[in-house]
Amino acid sequence: MFKLNCHIIGVLVLLLAAAIASGDTFVVPLSVTGSYNCGQSRAIEFDLGVPLLHVNSAYFVCSGSVTAGLNYQYYPYGDKFACFINAEPHYMFAEGPVAGTFTWPSPQFFSGQYLFEPFFGSETWNFLLDGHATGWVELEGIAYLPEFPPYSYPTGYLSSASIIIDATPLTFTPPGMLTSYEPTEVLLSVTTDPAKDPTLTAAWPVHGGVNDVPLATDANNVLKLCWTGETDRKVEVKHSWTNFTFDLSDKEWLLADVYFANPSSIPTAIGLWDDVFGWVSALCVPDTSNEWHTLLFYVGNLDYNDINHIDAFVFDGLAGDAGTIYIDNLRFGSPNDIPPETISFSNYGWWLKDTGCGMAGPGLNYFSDSNQNVWLDANEQLHLKIAHRADKWYCSEVVSNDSLGYGTHAFTTKGRIDLLDPNEVLGLFTWDTNAPQYHYREIDIEFSRWLDVNEPNNAQYVIQPWDTNGNRHRFHIDCGPNDLTTHEIRWLPDRICFKSYYGEYPLLDSNNLIESWCYTGPDIPPAGGENDRMNLWLLAPSGSPPDTPGGPPTDGNEVEVIIKSFKFLLFGDFNNDGYVNTIDLGIFMKAWLASPGSPNWNPDCEVAVPQNNVIDFRDFAVFAGNWKKGKGL
Repeated sequence: MFKLNCHIIGVLVLLLAAAIASGDTFVVPLSVTGSYNCGQSRAIEFDLGVPLLHVNSAYFVCSGSVTAGLNYQYYPYGDKFACFINAEPHYMFAEGPVAGTFTWPSPQFFSGQYLFEPFFGSETWNFLLDGHATGWVELEGIAYLPEFPPYSYPTGYLSSASIIIDATPLTFTPPGMLTSYEPTEVLLSVTTDPAKDPTLTAAWPVHGGVNDVPLATDANNVLKLCWTGETDRKVEVKHSWTNFTFDLSDKEWLLADVYFANPSSIPTAIGLWDDVFGWVSALCVPDTSNEWHTLLFYVGNLDYNDINHIDAFVFDGLAGDAGTIYIDNLRFGSPNDIPPETISFSNYGWWLKDTGCGMAGPGLNYFSDSNQNVWLDANEQLHLKIAHRADKWYCSEVVSNDSLGYGTHAFTTKGRIDLLDPNEVLGLFTWDTNAPQYHYREIDIEFSRWLDVNEPNNAQYVIQPWDTNGNRHRFHIDCGPNDLTTHEIRWLPDRICFKSYYGEYPLLDSNNLIESWCYTGPDIPPAGGENDRMNLWLLAPSGSPPDTPGGPPTDGNEVEVIIKSFKFLLFGDFNNDGYVNTIDLGIFMKAWLASPGSPNWNPDCEVAVPQNNVIDFRDFAVFAGNWKKGKGL
């Protein structure tokens, strides 16, 4: 017996990048359809377009028909289609069902998916890890004795054919990513030089979020550098890639996330060195531990391509001779790709201002998003701090994600904001960077002595421009034994009313009122794209020219302010529960048609513009416009 050798080789079909990837499933269409004689084959070749880490399974998916032949005794016998993939020294193969025997002389139709298996049991899928393979599809031949040849041979027709491969691709994602230190990145090697750093170890992938390892900034894993006894206070690691290169000629910035696990790990200089492109310094070296920072390396002046290594990722001038640094997401991008740090405070989202190594207003200061400058305590209270690190004073500011507009903006503070250093300012305000025509929609409540230690007034309400006569109201606040004070901005189209009082929102006892003021002048900004903000910053020394950086506190001490809560209330939310609903309707109806002096007069219900000192249909229209609106407090 022997296998009929009547293969007719068809046209070679090369399917480069024709595979359609869906998650980890690759569907490879095969151009091998048509009529087949017994033993005829057609060659296949395909490329998945990406290398693979692991192949889980593969199936031959096909449909068609087989018409049986007749053996030497004139009995019908069927045949089957099969697919073979070259896997040296043998094959992976998948066979369809035997068809045609019981329908002769008519064809028998079939359709299904059939698992690929090793031809001799020892083959593996390692040959497919580069994503490329060859093979063939055939209507299998039959075995017969030479003295008893068949009377006729089976024929077949293949209507459709494809290969489905379940595999884990080895890819670099998102675009521009060099490494995120995941276990799938088998092309990457990270090594140390024992001659330079005898105690340095570089371990990856290290799973974030367990065993005191910080959560990864992307995906799940990080690179961990750990050392002891590095007396030169300098460590470095090399990155090398196999079968992967990157270009610098069309890039501007290279970014990396770093985490200094302890103060002794903080360096004074960070850079990349390579024998191809030379030395590139990090634009700004972070100076805090126990939080992630993003490093910026400017590479826009480097015209080099096809690079497959970075000889040294260097941390120099370390604060101690032992420490740990975590690295994640070495990637190309831009400073604009770095999302701001955010917090959730009083049921609103806020982003944290950070100027890196640069300075910005107000006061031309360094602002930091570090958890040493801005944080929430166990009671969900917001802390703002002016902190001194590495010979710099870092201020703090948080900005609401929401633009809230007309309504009551209420800030409750905790502690002695009346005793700030003369060089310090606490600001509670609104601001719209894109509205210079409306003086940036800036409405301020500020606490400061404005450099004058003898100034009796330590607080002010301000409508911008501040130096216009009548746009500023200064007053004195004495917190005394009162731990909490609340400060309101009530913003309407025709007036802005300020109020400060002891205790939390709302003011229930007029004896707790500290100060109030209403502005009805021409500089009331219309509501627009403003955000609520809170900041703590430093003034430049008295008499300094413009753009002079803020000076240190006169007492040389860091300062911290606590904001207990922030609330915003729409007009119509008369009971201050965060919603405009039937309870507020009842309050409004009690004040219906009241005027000043009436026993049922409620000034909170007069929300129409302009005011007419009567609670009437004009006020009801504003109330109805906010019906069922609000945000939980």
